[in-house]
Amino acid sequence: MSTTFVSIIFDSNLVKNEHLLSQWIATKVYLKLYIQEKAVLHHLQSYLNGKNITNIQMESLNLNMDWASGVEFDKCILPTKRNLEKDTFENIRNTLLKIPCLSDCVVANPFSTDYFAYMDFHAFELFRDRRTISYIQEQYGNTVSKGRKHIFLQNRHELYIPGCWGNLTKEMVRGGEFKHNIHWRFCGAFLFGSKKSILLFDKYYKMHFETFVKQHDYCLSWEVNYWAWLEAMFSEEWKPSWYRGDHNDTLVRVPHVFGFHILHQSVDKYARYKYIYPDLSPYRPMSASIVRYQNQYILNTRYVNYWIYDNGSYWYPEDEHKIRTKNVCSLLNNGSEYHDAFYPTCFLEATERFKPPIVKRAGGFSEGIEDIRLYISNETGKLMFIGSTLGYSTTDKIRIIIGEYHVETCETETGTGIQEVFMNNAKIITSPYDSWCEKNWCPIPLNDGCDGFIYKWNPLEIGKVVDGPCDTYRFEIEHRIPTNTEMFGNVKGSSPFSILNETQLIGMVHYSEEKSPRQYYNRIVVLDNEKYHVVKCTEAFCFEQIGIEFCMAMEMLREKYVFWISQKDRDPLMIEVETEFFGDKWIEF
Repeated sequence: MSTTFVSIIFDSNLVKNEHLLSQWIATKVYLKLYIQEKAVLHHLQSYLNGKNITNIQMESLNLNMDWASGVEFDKCILPTKRNLEKDTFENIRNTLLKIPCLSDCVVANPFSTDYFAYMDFHAFELFRDRRTISYIQEQYGNTVSKGRKHIFLQNRHELYIPGCWGNLTKEMVRGGEFKHNIHWRFCGAFLFGSKKSILLFDKYYKMHFETFVKQHDYCLSWEVNYWAWLEAMFSEEWKPSWYRGDHNDTLVRVPHVFGFHILHQSVDKYARYKYIYPDLSPYRPMSASIVRYQNQYILNTRYVNYWIYDNGSYWYPEDEHKIRTKNVCSLLNNGSEYHDAFYPTCFLEATERFKPPIVKRAGGFSEGIEDIRLYISNETGKLMFIGSTLGYSTTDKIRIIIGEYHVETCETETGTGIQEVFMNNAKIITSPYDSWCEKNWCPIPLNDGCDGFIYKWNPLEIGKVVDGPCDTYRFEIEHRIPTNTEMFGNVKGSSPFSILNETQLIGMVHYSEEKSPRQYYNRIVVLDNEKYHVVKCTEAFCFEQIGIEFCMAMEMLREKYVFWISQKDRDPLMIEVETEFFGDKWIEF
């Protein structure tokens, strides 16, 4: 599902072309270059050979326009309102070669990809944002050691073209001035789409070019005018997905399109372990949270009573359409002489020993405490939990509950076991915005020694829990930091954040795309621990497959990231990934 880029070099300036090619190389995309001058072709081929680069191919540009054989070019005139120095016959003719070159590459498909993009070779001169090269690498680059980067599209078979203006109308075409004025419905410097969508564009492009020229009195107009004319005249047959862009960084920012990795296909050193959980049918184990407390790893695993089908629909065994949750605690041993896996030594269901005003509600669609995250309080040193609940909420809305998580251990013949697990001293936290559903609050240690929680990511809002009315807690937001909307606009919390080094914190976040079924994607994020700005984050990834795959627990161990995931809200796995995989996949801010 990777992407091949196509571009054309007409300029004969060797130094300039080498400089631009170095920027293309930095994007790590598959690239097919068509080059007009043989001297330039030979020079750049030598340049690539010296760097041992294999993701770029070059060939001579074929100037044969047999698809336009019905046009007598010696009769053509040029637009009257043009840049006399730039808009020469040769330059306008050259722009008309973009789509034929793109379709030629699609047919040959030298890198066996599913998607293709055309971008002007000099487009880097238009960019102003220093992150655009890394953005192209993240969305379209190919940096995996095995497998390939995948790409998410809202509409998989669309052709996406950026533009500045509204669409051209038939009335504007008939007005007569259209052919002499450039029309920026499309920018012309970039487009992206599937093989099918590009070949369809190429079909209409070659089929109607002669008509376009003759209907406009043999005026050889710009390629963007031809594209706009095709859309206006054949909108029933050819309708690309237009998005607002200009001759700057917005060119390549295709909406609802992003690159991602499926780790088990891409990581060389990837290990998965499946725990043998106790049978609590009809409840099944799913997502988990981990914490290291008093030199012991403790894992809380949520059990649920429902089943998610492949299409995303739910089945409930009691036919009551109620989500019921149990929580099970286990102790984990870390490492052995054979492997580094965290593996459980014992399991016990956690009981809820709450006292009024924390009381069970009747008649709700959800019972119990969902998505518990364990953490150690900075303020008291106690083992704590935070989760979402409707069953204990003081209103008819889902609220956050916070309290103490007690694990009483005992020694057995085989080692340390669990004698008792219970939650108590809990309170409900009122919503800072009175939302109907509060979820995914992630603990973060604050530099003032207090317990902090990440509430949202765009902007990044971090706050503290303080006493509220009627035996509840309030949440006060103390830090509000702007974040990149493109990257963090729909991001939610996943794992608690922990100390990475003296100046930084690390954790994981996720976001979802509302497909059927829903699709989850993750990023590891590093924050500075002074002002909590985002320092960097990884490219997007999922673990086993695209779909309902939730993870809210991450631990670092001997150059490894360890994750605990659930698949379709069941089938939990513990996964180890070498940290070196993400070495070239960090995006810095």
